[in-house]
Amino acid sequence: MSEATMAFYETVDKKIHYELSGEGPPLVLIHGLALDQSIWADLPQQLAKTHQVLTYDLRGHGRSFAPETGYSFRDLVADLNELIAALEMPRVTLIGHSLGGAVAIKFALQHPGKVAKLVLAAPHVVG
Repeated sequence: MSEATMAFYETVDKKIHYELSGEGPPLVLIHGLALDQSIWADLPQQLAKTHQVLTYDLRGHGRSFAPETGYSFRDLVADLNELIAALEMPRVTLIGHSLGGAVAIKFALQHPGKVAKLVLAAPHVVG
């Protein structure tokens, strides 16, 4: 198992903090509203024994940037899409909690070929 790498995905208009660890099929853990990736505690370390694990702070949360104009689900889904593309993860399992569950659902609907599985914990479902 590899050590966790902490880094930022940066473009001209965003800065997303993430951690990546392990090797194997990719899992992406998406936290809920008003939280950050630390909610997952030791889970990424355990999952990294058999998987590549990505945790990240949604925009406006944790160490990621907070745009003055706010953000939408479209922004959150676009951030996730850009991040997994930059990390060369063609197909992922998404694990989402609360707001993260809604992001996972919307991502899967927009990019079904990029999602192997969805795992949802108390997802916030929106229309």
